[in-house]
Amino acid sequence: KKSRITTGISYYYYLLLARQTTSPTTVLLLQYWALYYSPSPRPGAGISGMARRSMQLAQLSLVLAAAVVSMASAALNYDPSWRRVQLSGRGWVVKSSGNELWGPGPNRWSPSVENVFVDAQGRLHMKITQRGGQWYAAEVISEETLGFGRYEWEVAEVKPANSSWDANTVLGLFTWSNDPAYTHREIDVEVAKWSNPQLSTNSQFVVQPYHQGDHLQRFQSPSVAGATYMFTWMPDRVDFLSTWTNAVSGAQENATWTFVNGTGKQVPQSGDENARINLWLTPNATYGTQSGSEVEVVLSRFTFTSLQQLQATTSTATSPSSSSATDSSSVTSASGGAASLPGLLWRGAIAVLLASLAAVLF
Repeated sequence: KKSRITTGISYYYYLLLARQTTSPTTVLLLQYWALYYSPSPRPGAGISGMARRSMQLAQLSLVLAAAVVSMASAALNYDPSWRRVQLSGRGWVVKSSGNELWGPGPNRWSPSVENVFVDAQGRLHMKITQRGGQWYAAEVISEETLGFGRYEWEVAEVKPANSSWDANTVLGLFTWSNDPAYTHREIDVEVAKWSNPQLSTNSQFVVQPYHQGDHLQRFQSPSVAGATYMFTWMPDRVDFLSTWTNAVSGAQENATWTFVNGTGKQVPQSGDENARINLWLTPNATYGTQSGSEVEVVLSRFTFTSLQQLQATTSTATSPSSSSATDSSSVTSASGGAASLPGLLWRGAIAVLLASLAAVLF
């Protein structure tokens, strides 16, 4: 049997580790083992060996079940309890930071209908608001991982209308993963002047990291309202395109840019990223908009076309005998399909079962 000195050292060791880690899953597991080695009577002390093992098994199963939920939330890149909205037939969750400041910015991200709502026409309204002396930003995150393909956003309105883009406001149309690989798999179209009203351009295409050479291309969107922004993401290149109508001539104009693999340049590979839309303040929420007015952007649609669909369409156009493109509702990604909470929980349940068997054996 372990001496009281050994159990005491083990108890404080695991307790110290639990207090120094930021991972909720790790904290749960370390706290359990701290409890197991506690100098006070352990769970099940004074009862039969089989009963003690059953109690330990039940406790471990609860800990691992909590860990599974924690891991599922992390893998989804958002909190499953967040409010949901619909845009173009897809589900999006509304980012919520409470009263805390989160990046980018940092900003306070509000789930309120004052900041994010869908109107009767199915259009998504994103709004920077000021309430109680504090500024609030807005972000929505696609529930699905879409993978390689074409991401397209259409902006219907910007309010206040008939004004230049506010220098402290950023509109982001992008992909993002909490996994830091490939710089979080972040590919951006951003309308932003980065708090510099003297900039001659108001928009940019980016494959992160932006500070490395040839990872960013600035351009001017004469009218953000009515513009369409898109990028086509392939394993070895990203093609960007923005189109708008010239307010004077009525002609269609555009900006393009292509990012390809090369020396010091690597196209992100699809993993567990999500499409996102955000409207936020730079350099941070304490500054508010430069004009002092609230800003609203209305998006009329979001369209995703998978790489398989694009290739099938191209094949159909060049070969009469080719089969037609797959259903446009398909969201299967090149990385093996959309991430889903039920699938993650099933895998977690299997992990719990295996861990439980290990607890009985050992």
